[in-house]
Amino acid sequence: MDMLNNNVLHLKAVCVSEQGRHIKLFTLLISCAIIIFLLSAIVTHGSSLKSYLVPDVHDTFMDYFNMLSNMYYGDPYYNHSNYPALCFIFWGIMFEALPTPIVPEYADGFYLRQNMAAMVGFIIVCILCVVTIYELIREKTDSEHLPHRRLLAIVLVFCGPMIFCIERGNILLIAFALTLFFCCFYNSNDTKLRYASYVALSIAAGLKIYPALFGLLAIRGHNFKELCGFVVVGVLFFTIPFFAYGGFNSISDFLSGYIESSDLGRGQGLGYNHSMDSLVNSFLAIIGKYNQYPSVIASAIGLLVGVVAYITSEELWKRVFSLAIICVWVPSFSYTYSLILFIIPLLFYLCDRQINQKYTYTVLFSIILSPLVTPNADFINNVIPYNLPLSVGTLLVNCVLFVMVFTIIKDNVVQRIHSV
Repeated sequence: MDMLNNNVLHLKAVCVSEQGRHIKLFTLLISCAIIIFLLSAIVTHGSSLKSYLVPDVHDTFMDYFNMLSNMYYGDPYYNHSNYPALCFIFWGIMFEALPTPIVPEYADGFYLRQNMAAMVGFIIVCILCVVTIYELIREKTDSEHLPHRRLLAIVLVFCGPMIFCIERGNILLIAFALTLFFCCFYNSNDTKLRYASYVALSIAAGLKIYPALFGLLAIRGHNFKELCGFVVVGVLFFTIPFFAYGGFNSISDFLSGYIESSDLGRGQGLGYNHSMDSLVNSFLAIIGKYNQYPSVIASAIGLLVGVVAYITSEELWKRVFSLAIICVWVPSFSYTYSLILFIIPLLFYLCDRQINQKYTYTVLFSIILSPLVTPNADFINNVIPYNLPLSVGTLLVNCVLFVMVFTIIKDNVVQRIHSV
Protein backbone atom coordinates (compact mmCIF):
# COMPACT_ATOMS: atom_id res chain seq x y z
CA MET A 1 0.00 0.00 0.00
CA ASP A 2 2.82 2.40 0.89
CA MET A 3 4.51 1.62 -2.41
CA LEU A 4 1.26 2.36 -4.29
CA ASN A 5 0.84 5.67 -2.46
CA ASN A 6 4.44 6.59 -3.23
CA ASN A 7 3.89 5.81 -6.92
CA VAL A 8 0.76 7.97 -7.00
CA LEU A 9 2.56 10.85 -5.31
CA HIS A 10 5.46 10.50 -7.74
CA LEU A 11 3.07 10.56 -10.71
CA LYS A 12 1.36 13.68 -9.37
CA ALA A 13 4.74 15.34 -8.87
CA VAL A 14 5.73 14.54 -12.45
CA CYS A 15 2.44 15.98 -13.77
CA VAL A 16 2.79 19.19 -11.74
CA SER A 17 6.41 19.50 -12.88
CA GLU A 18 5.34 19.16 -16.52
CA GLN A 19 2.58 21.70 -16.04
CA GLY A 20 5.09 24.04 -14.43
CA ARG A 21 7.36 23.87 -17.49
CA HIS A 22 4.45 24.75 -19.80
CA ILE A 23 3.43 27.67 -17.57
CA LYS A 24 7.03 28.93 -17.43
CA LEU A 25 7.31 28.85 -21.22
CA PHE A 26 3.94 30.53 -21.75
CA THR A 27 4.58 33.31 -19.20
CA LEU A 28 8.06 33.88 -20.63
CA LEU A 29 6.77 34.26 -24.18
CA ILE A 30 3.87 36.55 -23.19
CA SER A 31 6.09 38.63 -20.91
CA CYS A 32 8.62 39.14 -23.71
CA ALA A 33 5.83 40.17 -26.10
CA ILE A 34 4.44 42.68 -23.57
CA ILE A 35 7.89 44.15 -22.92
CA ILE A 36 8.57 44.49 -26.67
CA PHE A 37 5.12 46.07 -27.10
CA LEU A 38 5.84 48.69 -24.40
CA LEU A 39 9.44 49.40 -25.45
CA SER A 40 8.40 49.78 -29.08
CA ALA A 41 5.76 52.32 -28.05
CA ILE A 42 8.42 54.32 -26.18
CA VAL A 43 10.97 54.20 -28.99
CA THR A 44 8.45 55.07 -31.73
CA HIS A 45 6.58 57.68 -29.64
CA GLY A 46 3.44 55.56 -29.75
CA SER A 47 3.25 54.92 -33.49
CA SER A 48 3.97 51.20 -33.07
CA LEU A 49 0.75 50.82 -31.06
CA LYS A 50 -1.17 51.09 -34.33
CA SER A 51 0.19 47.72 -35.41
CA TYR A 52 -1.95 46.05 -32.72
CA LEU A 53 -4.52 48.66 -31.65
CA VAL A 54 -6.99 50.57 -33.85
CA PRO A 55 -5.05 53.45 -35.48
CA ASP A 56 -7.63 56.17 -34.75
CA VAL A 57 -5.96 57.80 -31.74
CA HIS A 58 -9.09 59.85 -30.96
CA ASP A 59 -11.43 56.85 -30.70
CA THR A 60 -10.17 55.22 -27.48
CA PHE A 61 -12.92 53.83 -25.18
CA MET A 62 -15.61 54.86 -27.67
CA ASP A 63 -17.40 51.49 -27.81
CA TYR A 64 -18.50 52.30 -24.27
CA PHE A 65 -19.18 56.02 -24.59
CA ASN A 66 -20.96 55.84 -27.96
CA MET A 67 -23.46 53.38 -26.53
CA LEU A 68 -23.76 55.38 -23.31
CA SER A 69 -24.72 58.42 -25.39
CA ASN A 70 -27.54 56.43 -27.00
CA MET A 71 -29.36 56.52 -23.67
CA TYR A 72 -29.89 60.27 -24.06
CA TYR A 73 -32.89 59.54 -26.31
CA GLY A 74 -34.37 56.84 -24.11
CA ASP A 75 -34.70 54.36 -26.96
CA PRO A 76 -31.25 53.09 -28.00
CA TYR A 77 -32.68 51.42 -31.09
CA TYR A 78 -33.72 54.67 -32.76
CA ASN A 79 -30.59 54.26 -34.90
CA HIS A 80 -30.60 50.45 -35.22
CA SER A 81 -28.05 49.70 -32.50
CA ASN A 82 -26.27 46.36 -32.81
CA TYR A 83 -26.17 45.55 -29.06
CA PRO A 84 -28.72 43.37 -27.20
CA ALA A 85 -31.14 45.19 -24.91
CA LEU A 86 -29.51 43.92 -21.71
CA CYS A 87 -26.47 46.05 -22.59
CA PHE A 88 -28.65 49.17 -22.57
CA ILE A 89 -30.15 48.25 -19.21
CA PHE A 90 -26.56 48.43 -17.95
CA TRP A 91 -25.78 51.65 -19.84
CA GLY A 92 -29.08 53.13 -18.67
CA ILE A 93 -28.01 52.61 -15.07
CA MET A 94 -24.61 54.19 -15.81
CA PHE A 95 -26.34 57.11 -17.56
CA GLU A 96 -28.39 57.83 -14.44
CA ALA A 97 -25.12 58.54 -12.61
CA LEU A 98 -24.43 61.54 -14.84
CA PRO A 99 -25.04 65.06 -13.50
CA THR A 100 -28.26 66.89 -14.33
CA PRO A 101 -29.66 68.83 -16.11
CA ILE A 102 -28.80 66.75 -19.15
CA VAL A 103 -27.85 68.97 -22.07
CA PRO A 104 -27.97 68.09 -25.80
CA GLU A 105 -24.21 67.52 -25.89
CA TYR A 106 -24.83 64.35 -23.89
CA ALA A 107 -26.03 62.77 -27.12
CA ASP A 108 -22.40 62.77 -28.24
CA GLY A 109 -20.10 60.01 -27.01
CA PHE A 110 -16.99 62.19 -27.30
CA TYR A 111 -18.57 64.76 -25.00
CA LEU A 112 -19.36 62.05 -22.46
CA ARG A 113 -15.79 60.80 -22.56
CA GLN A 114 -14.72 64.25 -21.31
CA ASN A 115 -17.27 64.13 -18.48
CA MET A 116 -15.77 63.17 -15.12
CA ALA A 117 -18.82 61.24 -13.83
CA ALA A 118 -19.06 59.21 -17.04
CA MET A 119 -15.33 58.46 -17.08
CA VAL A 120 -15.23 57.50 -13.38
CA GLY A 121 -18.07 55.03 -14.00
CA PHE A 122 -16.12 53.50 -16.89
CA ILE A 123 -12.92 53.27 -14.81
CA ILE A 124 -14.75 51.54 -11.94
CA VAL A 125 -16.28 48.99 -14.33
CA CYS A 126 -12.86 48.23 -15.87
CA ILE A 127 -11.17 47.83 -12.50
CA LEU A 128 -13.91 45.52 -11.22
CA CYS A 129 -13.70 43.38 -14.34
CA VAL A 130 -9.91 43.12 -14.34
CA VAL A 131 -9.80 42.26 -10.62
CA THR A 132 -12.57 39.67 -11.09
CA ILE A 133 -10.77 38.08 -14.04
CA TYR A 134 -7.51 37.98 -12.06
CA GLU A 135 -9.19 36.35 -9.05
CA LEU A 136 -11.02 33.81 -11.22
CA ILE A 137 -7.77 32.83 -12.92
CA ARG A 138 -6.22 32.42 -9.47
CA GLU A 139 -9.24 30.39 -8.33
CA LYS A 140 -8.99 28.05 -11.30
CA THR A 141 -5.23 27.54 -11.00
CA ASP A 142 -5.23 27.37 -7.17
CA SER A 143 -7.78 24.56 -7.26
CA GLU A 144 -5.34 22.54 -9.39
CA HIS A 145 -2.32 23.56 -7.28
CA LEU A 146 -0.49 24.80 -10.37
CA PRO A 147 3.01 26.26 -9.92
CA HIS A 148 3.69 29.90 -10.88
CA ARG A 149 -0.05 30.60 -10.86
CA ARG A 150 0.24 34.18 -9.61
CA LEU A 151 2.63 35.09 -12.45
CA LEU A 152 0.29 33.39 -14.92
CA ALA A 153 -2.68 35.45 -13.69
CA ILE A 154 -0.68 38.67 -13.96
CA VAL A 155 0.48 38.12 -17.54
CA LEU A 156 -3.02 37.09 -18.64
CA VAL A 157 -4.65 40.31 -17.42
CA PHE A 158 -1.96 42.17 -19.41
CA CYS A 159 -2.20 40.02 -22.54
CA GLY A 160 -2.90 41.53 -25.95
CA PRO A 161 -6.66 40.90 -26.28
CA MET A 162 -7.22 42.29 -22.75
CA ILE A 163 -5.37 45.49 -23.67
CA PHE A 164 -7.34 45.74 -26.92
CA CYS A 165 -10.68 45.14 -25.18
CA ILE A 166 -10.06 47.83 -22.57
CA GLU A 167 -8.77 50.30 -25.18
CA ARG A 168 -11.97 49.82 -27.15
CA GLY A 169 -14.10 50.03 -24.01
CA ASN A 170 -16.06 47.05 -25.26
CA ILE A 171 -18.69 45.39 -23.09
CA LEU A 172 -17.13 42.03 -23.93
CA LEU A 173 -14.89 42.67 -20.91
CA ILE A 174 -17.92 42.23 -18.63
CA ALA A 175 -19.28 39.30 -20.64
CA PHE A 176 -15.90 37.57 -20.54
CA ALA A 177 -15.59 37.94 -16.74
CA LEU A 178 -19.04 36.37 -16.36
CA THR A 179 -18.23 33.58 -18.83
CA LEU A 180 -15.01 32.83 -16.98
CA PHE A 181 -16.99 32.63 -13.72
CA PHE A 182 -19.29 30.07 -15.35
CA CYS A 183 -16.39 27.99 -16.66
CA CYS A 184 -14.81 27.93 -13.19
CA PHE A 185 -17.94 26.84 -11.31
CA TYR A 186 -20.44 25.18 -13.70
CA ASN A 187 -19.34 21.77 -12.43
CA SER A 188 -19.12 22.74 -8.74
CA ASN A 189 -20.53 20.43 -6.09
CA ASP A 190 -21.81 23.54 -4.31
CA THR A 191 -25.34 23.91 -5.70
CA LYS A 192 -25.58 27.64 -4.99
CA LEU A 193 -22.27 28.32 -6.69
CA ARG A 194 -23.26 26.19 -9.67
CA TYR A 195 -26.58 28.00 -10.06
CA ALA A 196 -24.77 31.34 -9.73
CA SER A 197 -22.55 30.29 -12.65
CA TYR A 198 -25.66 29.59 -14.73
CA VAL A 199 -26.96 33.10 -14.04
CA ALA A 200 -23.53 34.56 -14.84
CA LEU A 201 -23.44 32.89 -18.26
CA SER A 202 -27.06 33.91 -18.93
CA ILE A 203 -26.11 37.55 -18.32
CA ALA A 204 -22.97 37.17 -20.47
CA ALA A 205 -25.07 35.76 -23.32
CA GLY A 206 -27.56 38.58 -22.86
CA LEU A 207 -24.71 41.04 -23.35
CA LYS A 208 -22.81 39.46 -26.26
CA ILE A 209 -24.90 36.42 -27.39
CA TYR A 210 -22.07 34.04 -28.37
CA PRO A 211 -20.97 33.19 -24.78
CA ALA A 212 -24.16 31.10 -24.76
CA LEU A 213 -22.18 28.42 -26.63
CA PHE A 214 -20.16 27.73 -23.49
CA GLY A 215 -23.38 26.47 -21.93
CA LEU A 216 -22.77 23.23 -23.83
CA LEU A 217 -20.16 22.41 -21.20
CA ALA A 218 -22.93 21.96 -18.63
CA ILE A 219 -24.69 19.23 -20.62
CA ARG A 220 -22.51 16.42 -19.32
CA GLY A 221 -23.16 15.26 -15.77
CA HIS A 222 -26.16 17.42 -14.89
CA ASN A 223 -29.81 16.44 -14.57
CA PHE A 224 -32.36 17.36 -17.23
CA LYS A 225 -34.49 19.64 -15.02
CA GLU A 226 -31.46 21.69 -14.00
CA LEU A 227 -30.41 22.15 -17.62
CA CYS A 228 -33.94 23.15 -18.67
CA GLY A 229 -33.98 25.79 -15.94
CA PHE A 230 -30.59 26.99 -17.15
CA VAL A 231 -31.91 27.43 -20.71
CA VAL A 232 -35.07 29.23 -19.53
CA VAL A 233 -33.04 31.68 -17.44
CA GLY A 234 -30.78 32.38 -20.42
CA VAL A 235 -33.71 33.05 -22.75
CA LEU A 236 -35.35 35.36 -20.21
CA PHE A 237 -32.18 37.40 -19.66
CA PHE A 238 -31.87 37.91 -23.41
CA THR A 239 -35.49 38.63 -24.38
CA ILE A 240 -37.15 40.46 -21.46
CA PRO A 241 -34.89 43.58 -21.61
CA PHE A 242 -36.10 44.25 -25.19
CA PHE A 243 -39.57 44.98 -23.80
CA ALA A 244 -38.14 48.01 -22.02
CA TYR A 245 -37.48 49.48 -25.48
CA GLY A 246 -40.45 48.52 -27.62
CA GLY A 247 -40.68 44.74 -27.42
CA PHE A 248 -40.62 42.81 -30.69
CA ASN A 249 -39.99 45.95 -32.76
CA SER A 250 -36.76 46.55 -30.86
CA ILE A 251 -35.71 42.95 -31.52
CA SER A 252 -36.22 43.57 -35.23
CA ASP A 253 -34.25 46.82 -34.99
CA PHE A 254 -31.46 45.01 -33.16
CA LEU A 255 -31.22 42.31 -35.82
CA SER A 256 -31.12 44.83 -38.66
CA GLY A 257 -28.52 46.85 -36.75
CA TYR A 258 -26.42 43.74 -36.21
CA ILE A 259 -26.46 42.98 -39.96
CA GLU A 260 -25.63 46.58 -40.85
CA SER A 261 -22.73 46.72 -38.39
CA SER A 262 -21.34 43.42 -39.70
CA ASP A 263 -21.39 44.80 -43.25
CA LEU A 264 -19.83 48.07 -42.06
CA GLY A 265 -17.10 46.34 -40.06
CA ARG A 266 -16.35 43.98 -42.94
CA GLY A 267 -16.14 46.98 -45.29
CA GLN A 268 -13.34 48.53 -43.20
CA GLY A 269 -10.84 46.00 -44.56
CA LEU A 270 -9.14 42.97 -43.05
CA GLY A 271 -7.31 44.71 -40.21
CA TYR A 272 -7.91 43.48 -36.62
CA ASN A 273 -10.37 40.91 -37.99
CA HIS A 274 -9.97 37.27 -36.91
CA SER A 275 -13.04 35.71 -38.51
CA MET A 276 -12.90 32.85 -40.98
CA ASP A 277 -14.15 35.31 -43.59
CA SER A 278 -11.05 37.45 -43.00
CA LEU A 279 -8.69 34.46 -43.23
CA VAL A 280 -10.25 33.26 -46.48
CA ASN A 281 -10.22 36.73 -48.03
CA SER A 282 -6.61 37.31 -47.03
CA PHE A 283 -5.59 34.40 -49.23
CA LEU A 284 -8.08 35.36 -51.95
CA ALA A 285 -6.55 38.86 -52.01
CA ILE A 286 -3.10 37.35 -52.60
CA ILE A 287 -4.34 35.65 -55.78
CA GLY A 288 -6.45 38.65 -56.84
CA LYS A 289 -9.87 37.19 -55.97
CA TYR A 290 -10.80 39.40 -52.99
CA ASN A 291 -14.52 39.41 -52.14
CA GLN A 292 -15.63 42.72 -50.61
CA TYR A 293 -18.91 41.30 -49.31
CA PRO A 294 -19.31 39.03 -46.26
CA SER A 295 -19.20 35.36 -47.21
CA VAL A 296 -21.82 33.03 -45.76
CA ILE A 297 -19.79 30.13 -47.09
CA ALA A 298 -16.72 31.18 -45.08
CA SER A 299 -18.81 31.47 -41.89
CA ALA A 300 -20.36 28.05 -42.59
CA ILE A 301 -16.89 26.53 -43.01
CA GLY A 302 -15.79 28.08 -39.71
CA LEU A 303 -18.87 26.64 -37.98
CA LEU A 304 -18.40 23.19 -39.51
CA VAL A 305 -14.71 22.96 -38.59
CA GLY A 306 -15.46 24.12 -35.05
CA VAL A 307 -18.23 21.54 -34.65
CA VAL A 308 -15.98 18.76 -35.97
CA ALA A 309 -13.25 19.76 -33.51
CA TYR A 310 -15.77 19.79 -30.65
CA ILE A 311 -17.34 16.43 -31.50
CA THR A 312 -14.03 14.63 -31.97
CA SER A 313 -12.42 16.02 -28.80
CA GLU A 314 -12.21 14.02 -25.60
CA GLU A 315 -10.08 16.47 -23.58
CA LEU A 316 -12.10 19.23 -21.97
CA TRP A 317 -9.72 22.02 -23.02
CA LYS A 318 -10.07 21.04 -26.67
CA ARG A 319 -13.86 21.21 -26.47
CA VAL A 320 -13.63 24.64 -24.84
CA PHE A 321 -11.21 25.78 -27.55
CA SER A 322 -13.64 24.54 -30.20
CA LEU A 323 -16.44 26.64 -28.70
CA ALA A 324 -14.18 29.70 -28.63
CA ILE A 325 -13.14 29.22 -32.25
CA ILE A 326 -16.79 29.07 -33.33
CA CYS A 327 -17.43 32.36 -31.49
CA VAL A 328 -14.53 33.99 -33.35
CA TRP A 329 -14.78 32.39 -36.79
CA VAL A 330 -18.51 32.48 -37.55
CA PRO A 331 -19.21 36.27 -37.45
CA SER A 332 -18.10 38.16 -40.56
CA PHE A 333 -16.11 40.51 -38.35
CA SER A 334 -14.39 39.58 -35.09
CA TYR A 335 -12.20 42.30 -33.58
CA THR A 336 -8.98 41.39 -31.77
CA TYR A 337 -10.76 41.65 -28.41
CA SER A 338 -12.68 38.47 -29.28
CA LEU A 339 -9.40 36.57 -28.80
CA ILE A 340 -9.88 37.14 -25.08
CA LEU A 341 -12.08 34.02 -25.15
CA PHE A 342 -9.01 31.82 -25.70
CA ILE A 343 -7.85 32.54 -22.16
CA ILE A 344 -10.50 30.03 -21.03
CA PRO A 345 -9.27 26.99 -23.02
CA LEU A 346 -5.69 27.97 -22.11
CA LEU A 347 -6.54 27.62 -18.40
CA PHE A 348 -8.17 24.23 -18.95
CA TYR A 349 -5.13 23.19 -21.02
CA LEU A 350 -2.65 24.15 -18.31
CA CYS A 351 -4.80 22.43 -15.67
CA ASP A 352 -4.87 19.17 -17.64
CA ARG A 353 -2.90 16.54 -15.71
CA GLN A 354 -2.35 14.69 -19.00
CA ILE A 355 -0.74 17.72 -20.64
CA ASN A 356 1.44 16.73 -23.58
CA GLN A 357 5.20 16.94 -23.14
CA LYS A 358 5.40 18.69 -26.50
CA TYR A 359 5.13 22.48 -26.33
CA THR A 360 3.32 23.05 -29.64
CA TYR A 361 0.00 24.13 -28.16
CA THR A 362 1.71 26.26 -25.50
CA VAL A 363 3.58 28.24 -28.16
CA LEU A 364 0.47 28.61 -30.31
CA PHE A 365 -1.56 29.90 -27.34
CA SER A 366 1.19 32.44 -26.60
CA ILE A 367 1.04 33.79 -30.17
CA ILE A 368 -2.74 34.14 -30.03
CA LEU A 369 -2.64 36.09 -26.76
CA SER A 370 0.46 38.24 -27.37
CA PRO A 371 0.31 41.96 -28.29
CA LEU A 372 2.31 41.58 -31.50
CA VAL A 373 4.26 44.51 -32.93
CA THR A 374 4.60 43.86 -36.66
CA PRO A 375 4.58 45.84 -39.93
CA ASN A 376 1.50 46.04 -42.14
CA ALA A 377 0.89 43.26 -44.64
CA ASP A 378 1.13 45.65 -47.60
CA PHE A 379 1.31 42.78 -50.10
CA ILE A 380 -2.39 42.31 -49.22
CA ASN A 381 -3.37 45.88 -48.31
CA ASN A 382 -2.20 47.15 -51.71
CA VAL A 383 -4.81 45.09 -53.55
CA ILE A 384 -7.90 45.72 -51.36
CA PRO A 385 -9.82 48.82 -50.19
CA TYR A 386 -9.39 49.43 -46.47
CA ASN A 387 -9.67 51.87 -43.59
CA LEU A 388 -8.16 49.40 -41.13
CA PRO A 389 -4.93 47.95 -42.57
CA LEU A 390 -4.11 44.28 -42.16
CA SER A 391 -0.93 43.74 -40.13
CA VAL A 392 1.42 40.78 -40.36
CA GLY A 393 0.54 40.06 -36.72
CA THR A 394 -3.19 39.76 -37.45
CA LEU A 395 -2.47 37.51 -40.43
CA LEU A 396 -0.11 35.41 -38.29
CA VAL A 397 -2.71 34.94 -35.53
CA ASN A 398 -5.36 33.97 -38.11
CA CYS A 399 -2.99 31.35 -39.53
CA VAL A 400 -2.16 30.11 -36.02
CA LEU A 401 -5.87 29.68 -35.22
CA PHE A 402 -6.24 27.66 -38.42
CA VAL A 403 -3.19 25.52 -37.65
CA MET A 404 -4.26 24.96 -34.05
CA VAL A 405 -7.77 23.81 -34.93
CA PHE A 406 -6.57 21.34 -37.53
CA THR A 407 -3.79 20.12 -35.23
CA ILE A 408 -6.48 19.42 -32.62
CA ILE A 409 -8.61 17.54 -35.15
CA LYS A 410 -5.58 15.58 -36.38
CA ASP A 411 -4.56 14.64 -32.83
CA ASN A 412 -8.16 13.63 -32.05
CA VAL A 413 -8.29 11.32 -35.06
CA VAL A 414 -4.93 9.75 -34.18
CA GLN A 415 -6.07 9.18 -30.56
CA ARG A 416 -9.25 7.46 -31.72
CA ILE A 417 -7.35 5.24 -34.15
CA HIS A 418 -4.91 4.19 -31.42
CA SER A 419 -7.77 3.47 -29.01
CA VAL A 420 -9.46 1.06 -31.43
